[in-house]
Amino acid sequence: MRYCERCGNSVGEDAGYCSKCGARLRSGAEWGDGPMYRPVQPQFVKPPAGTNPAPMVLGIIGVIFAVLLPMIAYPCLIIGLVLANNDIRNGQISTAGRTVNIVGLCIAVCNSILGACMNLVRY
Repeated sequence: MRYCERCGNSVGEDAGYCSKCGARLRSGAEWGDGPMYRPVQPQFVKPPAGTNPAPMVLGIIGVIFAVLLPMIAYPCLIIGLVLANNDIRNGQISTAGRTVNIVGLCIAVCNSILGACMNLVRY
């Protein structure tokens, strides 16, 4: 079985022209005796997942503020944790961002509890 070079339609062995598009077909001597090459359609390849720097940046800022001012750290760390979890759900690698935000939240909570205890003892 032969195929048209232009449209890919199957044609008879003795046909000189394609019945679908009318293109002139090569003879067996012009082709050689090997099989006809059929081009392969390129497949879509999903690009590799990147990383979003926002959760890591918010986590670092949150850790710094967790020691100094926990009330400012809480919004940064919670937003960073939500962004990191969304990135992980979407297939991006953001486990380091999530870890930094969780550690920052633990530091902020411990600092708040420690501050409240010290305040109770002082008064």
